Amino acid sequence: MATNKNHGSSKPEPLFDTSPFSCESMVTLKFETGPSLQVHQDLLHLNPKLAQLADGGKTDYRTRQPIPNAVYDNLRRRSHTAGHVLAHYLYTSVYHTPKWTGPTDTTRKEIIAKFSIAFEVYATARELDLSELEALAKDQIVLLRKDIDAFTIIDIVKKAYPVAKDNDTWLSIFIKDTVRTAFETPSAPLAVEAPCEATSGVTLSKLLLQGAVEVYKEKMDARTSVCNPQLQSDDQQPVLVAKLEKIKLQPELELVPVPEKENDDDLAPTKKEKKGKKARFDLEPEPAPQEENKDDEWVPTKKRMKDKKGRNGKAKAGKSSQPDPEPVEESKSMEEPVPVDEGWVGDSQDSWSL
Repeated sequence: MATNKNHGSSKPEPLFDTSPFSCESMVTLKFETGPSLQVHQDLLHLNPKLAQLADGGKTDYRTRQPIPNAVYDNLRRRSHTAGHVLAHYLYTSVYHTPKWTGPTDTTRKEIIAKFSIAFEVYATARELDLSELEALAKDQIVLLRKDIDAFTIIDIVKKAYPVAKDNDTWLSIFIKDTVRTAFETPSAPLAVEAPCEATSGVTLSKLLLQGAVEVYKEKMDARTSVCNPQLQSDDQQPVLVAKLEKIKLQPELELVPVPEKENDDDLAPTKKEKKGKKARFDLEPEPAPQEENKDDEWVPTKKRMKDKKGRNGKAKAGKSSQPDPEPVEESKSMEEPVPVDEGWVGDSQDSWSL
């Protein structure tokens, strides 16, 4: 398989002072499995991280101890196939895997092996800061993941990339989508057909994820059966009861209609009341309050004021028209004259009405 994401691009090719193929100095790359590979030293010096591979495996001439080299040691934990993809990319900028030589009875084993190699290349590209190779490995991972169950993917990622970097957002999104797919399609295969190169036995993470998916599937099946009991046959009823007891779900309660009470508005005098039951008497409705006429309370007062003005006017007119009273002689009358109040004329009731 060979893929090149930047095929046909106008990116300039790297320039060498001398041809790397004429260089006699070769660097040996060793891996966890398979034979070692030879790479030209000048080719490794194009990248600072790759340049550390050229010094890998060297020993201190004083202590006769190997010089610590994290990049070289990390590469030695990779498989020979992943090393081939790296070496082929350094020369051609193409993602290429060797021909599959495993069993041909099923394609599942080949897909799982290629997926494992793609994740190894992805982790190696991030360690060596090879962004283009990292992008090519992502394309292979996304292409192959659709044919692999979530449990196998978790095992492969745990082995190939046990400690992810903090800024690896793509891996976080990839794992989240994988778990979501496992819950949305719980009918996917729950185990690998046969152990592959990347998995050995059953890991704890796989057991935890498998148990979570199975419990989720049981709850969803039980709730679907309770909501749609007509979908269950007679043979499946015992299984449904066992599931309900296991997850502690109770069936829905039947709604019983409540009988309507008779409307006893009028109590008949001949109807006997039960012992201890209080009699009910209907109270007559209170009459609606009548609206008060605010103008009525002013009518008597206005009328009296009008009458008072009329009497005052008549009194003044009579006073002006009558002649002055003649003086009373002392001889004719010995009594003192009664004074007359000329400023107010009216009865005693008018003074209280104000």
